[in-house]
Amino acid sequence: MFVRLGLIGSTKTLHLNDARGINTGEAHNKPRLEVMSGVHTHDSIENIAHPDNPVLQGEHYAALDLVPEVQATHVAVAEGGWSSRATWRDGQIPESGSRVLIPDGIAVEVDDQFTAALDWIRINGELRFSTTVDTELRVDTLVSAPGSRLQIGTQDQPVNAGVNARVVFADRGPLSVAEDPMLLGRGAILHGATVVHGHAKTSALTSAEQLMRGDQQIVLEAIPQGWKVGDRLVIAGTSLDGRGDETVQIEAVDPTHCVGSTASARPRDTT
Repeated sequence: MFVRLGLIGSTKTLHLNDARGINTGEAHNKPRLEVMSGVHTHDSIENIAHPDNPVLQGEHYAALDLVPEVQATHVAVAEGGWSSRATWRDGQIPESGSRVLIPDGIAVEVDDQFTAALDWIRINGELRFSTTVDTELRVDTLVSAPGSRLQIGTQDQPVNAGVNARVVFADRGPLSVAEDPMLLGRGAILHGATVVHGHAKTSALTSAEQLMRGDQQIVLEAIPQGWKVGDRLVIAGTSLDGRGDETVQIEAVDPTHCVGSTASARPRDTT
């Protein structure tokens, strides 16, 4: 199979596209994703985190201190859609610069694309994304507390094919060392349960032929599942210094061949 690819410019955000993966761009104070669920055993906000490890305990509380509940400007007061005034205290839907709190026991569903750049979101309850419509949140720092849940599709109800669920980490200026001495912000710090399921896609394939500088196509060893025009691929670099990765965008897909991009400086595998 062949896929034709076009080069894309570097981005300044981190996206969860179709809830399938994470793409990091060259951002000022680069965004990052820290999934803490796998190493945290406490299951509620009240439990003492890392009682035997003061270093991890300090990092844990420093992350939560980035999103103090008392500084929230918008608080969810009822289960419902992000776009519904009934969901929010005083009927005020979050806007640019808002500090959003989803309290324990309340679930909010992202039901549309929201482009206002929020300061932060703290999840004590549940934040989930619709699986049937394109959704987007833009936020500087996203923190989920122990006992909370961030859900972007489930195994039984994944994000539908052709639907994008996206979290964009906005660059709202330099990080403040006074407010964030450990420089943990600008990204997602997930202490709670994190569930992400998108439409099934082949995640990695190897090229059937060597890629050379100037190549316009990639011949793959197998036919990928779910690849479509507009999807982004990473062509892995093969140098010993770990450099040379290239991000490209699919421009055409043919069931018998896959067509690719230029800018390959040396033989690579597609991943």
